[in-house]
Amino acid sequence: MANSGRAALGITTETVADASGQPAGVGVVAAKPGGPAAQAGIRAGDIILAVEGKTTDSVTALQSVLAALKPGNQVRVRLSRDGTQSTVTATLGALTS
Repeated sequence: MANSGRAALGITTETVADASGQPAGVGVVAAKPGGPAAQAGIRAGDIILAVEGKTTDSVTALQSVLAALKPGNQVRVRLSRDGTQSTVTATLGALTS
């Protein structure tokens, strides 16, 4: 696998919709064991609401935020787990292809 130089959290995601069908966050389907998200305590079932204060209401929005960051950056990730919001700090890894 080649290092793309782009920042990544090491997660598999899907856009989560609210009751009206509008995008409401990024659902974590899986976190790569030992990856940046897992090391920060992010796990499957969490919903990522924002990264570095920028709303991530869809997978596309999360990708846009990450594209502006670099591997090694520490970022604040606001998430919802079981209806409770919290903020964790993750050190971004590199997207591999």
